[in-house]
Amino acid sequence: MAPYDLAGLVAFISELIGRIWQNWGANWSVGAQIPYYMEKATVGVFGENGGLLYWINDKLLWMMEQILAGLSFTVAG
Repeated sequence: MAPYDLAGLVAFISELIGRIWQNWGANWSVGAQIPYYMEKATVGVFGENGGLLYWINDKLLWMMEQILAGLSFTVAG
């Protein structure tokens, strides 16, 4: 993977995660007045045995492993 491709991929992922958090925060503040909504949203995000945050972290680590496995280094000497 070319360095500029990797930089673009990292920028895309960062922007995507930022937009998810921005929209999630807006919906969270609207739903904060509804107890049932807050209970379900909390379980969905933080999870009982892993939720959205766990899933995002797991997929991000998997993707980084795939990227690092495809890199090759040259030693000039």
